[in-house]
Amino acid sequence: MALGGVTLNSALVPDVLRRIKAVRDRHQTFGEVKWTKVSKSKLDFYREYVDVFFDASAADEMHFCALYVDTFTFNHHKYNGGQRDLGFNKLIYQLMLHKFGRRYGRSHDLHVYLDDRTTKHNPEQMRPMLNSDLAKWGINGQPFKRLHFRDSKGCDLIQLNDLLVGTVGFKRNLHDKVPGCAPHKIALGEHIVRRALQNEAPHRLNSAAARRFAVWPFRFGKG
Repeated sequence: MALGGVTLNSALVPDVLRRIKAVRDRHQTFGEVKWTKVSKSKLDFYREYVDVFFDASAADEMHFCALYVDTFTFNHHKYNGGQRDLGFNKLIYQLMLHKFGRRYGRSHDLHVYLDDRTTKHNPEQMRPMLNSDLAKWGINGQPFKRLHFRDSKGCDLIQLNDLLVGTVGFKRNLHDKVPGCAPHKIALGEHIVRRALQNEAPHRLNSAAARRFAVWPFRFGKG
């Protein structure tokens, strides 16, 4: 399983959305963008769409971090009261705490928008816990200000994130090696990996020093 998020300064959001709109207008493509909808006829559009992120990332304006974990190591019955949703929220919590809170919380207020999904858990319940954990590292001031769901259909930044996370899952699960895999998905995946490596060089994507495009191979600890 892979999940992740993109970060950027709120002052830059209008410009990034303007660049995305220009790509949509140029290709006359206005529907929801997501990894599962990548098609041969829209491959050029998808390349340009993700390039909005990579161009901004090259200028250190946008960052991406993904977490991936082997689902065979899950034990929802033992640790999550049998609730898969609770286990999923714990992974989101770890990603937000270690890769966003600890990285940006000392100098920024953090407003988090999660892709909306059916759940009985309100993401705002995690906010005080995240801020409390950050204080243990001397990061005070309660940097997490908002944790809200947002419908991805109306949010290009969440759709952009879906493409990047989808690529991580696609590559880590070796779907590109499966006979008959769609060539257009292989091509887009290779394009994303190539640009990620260029932007992150000389660091490896899964190294602790990675910042612009970081991939975290998560392992469950004894806790």
